[in-house]
Amino acid sequence: MTSRPEKLQHNLWNDHEILSSLIHQVPIGIIIIDLYGFIHLWNKEAERIFGWTEAEVKGKLYHLIMKLGESKYRRAFRKIAQARKGVTFSETKRKRKDGSDVTVCINAIPLIEEDDRVIGITFLIEDLTDQKNSEKILKNTMNELENLKFSLDESSLLTITDPRGMITYVNDRFCELFQYSREELIGYDHRVINSKYHPKEFFKNMWRTLGNGKIFRGEIRNRAKDGTIVWVDGTIVPFINEKGRPYQYMSICTDITDKKRAEEELVFLAYHDELTGLSNRRKMSDLVAEEINQNQPFALLSLDLNRFRHINESYGFSVGDGVISEFANRLVETIPNVDHIARKDSDKFIILLKGMDDDEVHRICGLISKNLQKPFEINNNRIHTTSSIGVCFYPKDGSNFEELLNNAVYAMHEAKIERKSYIRFFDKQLEQEKKRRIELEKCLREALENQELSLHYQPRVDTNTRKITGMEALLRWNSQKLGMVSPNEFIPIAEETGFIVPIGKWVMGNAMSQTKKWHQLGFSDLKVSLNLSPIQLMEPDIDEQIIKTIRKINYPPNLLELEITENAALENNKVLFQKLNRLKEFGVQISIDDFGTGYSSLSYLREFPINRLKIDRSFLEDIAKSGDSPIVRTILAMAKSLGYHVTAEGIEIEEQILYLQNHGCDELQGFYFGKPVAANEFLHYLYEAI
Repeated sequence: MTSRPEKLQHNLWNDHEILSSLIHQVPIGIIIIDLYGFIHLWNKEAERIFGWTEAEVKGKLYHLIMKLGESKYRRAFRKIAQARKGVTFSETKRKRKDGSDVTVCINAIPLIEEDDRVIGITFLIEDLTDQKNSEKILKNTMNELENLKFSLDESSLLTITDPRGMITYVNDRFCELFQYSREELIGYDHRVINSKYHPKEFFKNMWRTLGNGKIFRGEIRNRAKDGTIVWVDGTIVPFINEKGRPYQYMSICTDITDKKRAEEELVFLAYHDELTGLSNRRKMSDLVAEEINQNQPFALLSLDLNRFRHINESYGFSVGDGVISEFANRLVETIPNVDHIARKDSDKFIILLKGMDDDEVHRICGLISKNLQKPFEINNNRIHTTSSIGVCFYPKDGSNFEELLNNAVYAMHEAKIERKSYIRFFDKQLEQEKKRRIELEKCLREALENQELSLHYQPRVDTNTRKITGMEALLRWNSQKLGMVSPNEFIPIAEETGFIVPIGKWVMGNAMSQTKKWHQLGFSDLKVSLNLSPIQLMEPDIDEQIIKTIRKINYPPNLLELEITENAALENNKVLFQKLNRLKEFGVQISIDDFGTGYSSLSYLREFPINRLKIDRSFLEDIAKSGDSPIVRTILAMAKSLGYHVTAEGIEIEEQILYLQNHGCDELQGFYFGKPVAANEFLHYLYEAI
């Protein structure tokens, strides 16, 4: 083994305690090796940098500890020895004890004896890790700032102003959005884009906030150079000097114009009808509430289009929408303030009229009705319709919107039923009728359960033989609380509330069961006729319901006749045709009740699956008065040409019978032959007719 130089073996460095202490305390790594590369000194900072303690490395070869190649190390050593002066390795990597890299700066200084011999090398080692980390952090920070600036420039509107609010910097996006060049903005304040939308207090509050060194945030409506409205969501940051005062402001804004437009559209839709653009019920409610709060008298109108369901069914919903839109336009032409017209739903509208007396309101209603006289031209279809209008007044007819609207709607329904002028003012009589209606509706809900309903039967006779061929089953209601209630009073309520559906099922089952009992008594050809409400006809499976009931009771379908009104058939013709056709094919007889009061045509009748027409009683009055009725003669002739049977109802005198017999009427019904009576009394009719 090669021996070490004597000078180094004397451990000269250990002889100087003070020097040794300083070497171990300096904040730089110090390593001393001899000419053969053995480590003689390894101070505390070297321990920290490389992870080895002095005890672990002292006496060991430096290049092995540093994991350096021997040949590379020898070349470096010779370079230092030959130079006889310090050599600096400014930035190099070495291995720590744990195998990780450490970046260091190494100053290698040769140790020279008095005789000018190199006896070793001192390495002064500076850890560059913190410096490199700092440089990396600085570089990353600069990159992030560059990215942030780029992102802000791309996505935000940036401006910087001086303490007086004068613009000193503005980015490209701001210039593009507001359509100004930099030259037109720098040196000016933000008033150049002020839309004058916000009150002065808004900007006073903004400058007060910024003057106190606080950040201001808010939505601001501005105006571009061409007048376009631009909404921004802004954050304005004050930069504070050493005296605590703002010396400049940075405004970072985001364009939220589309968002504000969407919000405005949502608000509009919340208070307006999408189809017509008119106010909706919610907005009308607010308008009425304002008038009530100010205790201002006004009129509230409820109106709808008559036979609108027929329009939808016959022409389609797109045509129906066209009629609604055109009707709305005509209302706007009639009513002074468009905000005071609201579409409630479907074909129903509400109108607020302020400062008008009864005569003025009636005049406006007349104008509305007159405007409807002109037909609607929609998609090459010419459509005629009318409106029903109900009117009530504040404070006379109600104290709040809901009460007023309910009363106006009630008056409108009465106008529709009366069919005189189609205009009805709510009054004391209607108020009493409304209370009566509420009471009827309440009691009607319990009528089936309390077994208050019954059927009466009115005979139908052959015109020539005058023998009973069947009977019409008519519904009666004897209320425990209200007594006998007229069908004309409770059936419309049952239809409006939907009670007519369960009531109709009860009627059908009981009428067929009772008629079957009479069949079993020997009256086997007896036929029963039942009225079907338009509401029942709207049931999607009404045909299946009827067929199931027939099968359940085992009733002959050819001895069941279903009566539907002419208008009901017209309003549902497309859907109803298939249902009635199925029933007719099953054997059930179909008749049109009150024929002549509707709007049917000859071509329509040819297509519809019916067996019989029932002439309305109103047409028989002419026979009693003058002995003739052209309308009745026309109906009978038309029915004969189409192969339909005809029943005339409302027969009261012999002259009517003879006239109808002479003109070929098949069947008669009326008080002349018997009033509607309960089942046990009707049995007497049957026995008496034998």
